[in-house]
Amino acid sequence: MIRSFSLLALSACLVVVLSLSSTFAFSPDNRLLNSLYDKVDAVYTTSPSRILHAYHALPFAKIRVHNKSELLYYLDKLEAYIHGKLFTFTEQPNFVCLDTYVQKNDTVEVDYTITNTANGALIVTTLANLAREMGIPLSKVSNTLAFNPWNAQVMPGMDTLVLGTKIHQRTVAVLEPRDAYGEYTESKRVTFSGKLDPVIQMSTKGERVVMKTTVDGEEKLLVGTIIEKTNASATIDFNHPHAGETVLLSLEVMRLFKACGK
Repeated sequence: MIRSFSLLALSACLVVVLSLSSTFAFSPDNRLLNSLYDKVDAVYTTSPSRILHAYHALPFAKIRVHNKSELLYYLDKLEAYIHGKLFTFTEQPNFVCLDTYVQKNDTVEVDYTITNTANGALIVTTLANLAREMGIPLSKVSNTLAFNPWNAQVMPGMDTLVLGTKIHQRTVAVLEPRDAYGEYTESKRVTFSGKLDPVIQMSTKGERVVMKTTVDGEEKLLVGTIIEKTNASATIDFNHPHAGETVLLSLEVMRLFKACGK
């Protein structure tokens, strides 16, 4: 059932969009969006649960107007704004603890699988059954991952995907490189010559090494792969091995520990 707030928002969008589209090409109306956002804020200060109900109803509203691109634009914007109010904002009036939903600063433990979208190659999984199906040794199966959403502990796309999900809800998204393992940058491919660092001296081509180095003018402790090595020089790639790849991320929240308490 669509609650009164959702009907109000949908009706407002419908009236404005239909009046515009009847005579003009569609052009987003920022005044309408700001008015809808103001309504969300006003309701949220007194009844956060109504905003949660509206958030649940919006996907059904979008299905009902799937052939009206103008309406979908506004409903998508509204859904994103409400998601922010409920799950990602740090200062929330009358903060509501959503017991079964993942919010910022909660602790979650997830099962997850990441594959390369171009060739379907498995990058990492916590699922033993999937590994068996793909002929991957069980020794390569990762442990479940525990982290606090939105605290830069995991790739950005995983933070975004897990926020707002429920425990034992499986969710999937395609992540561009910037949201996954990062863009590939040539500046992270560094050649060392002369007296080599002992870490490099003791390593061979193809090995992963951890060392301090200066990249883009800043000294950092980085992990890199030795891609070329001679007695006098070595080239190390400090990009992530899967940098530049578009990936498919699938995850399920197995355990949820609320930061806001009961």
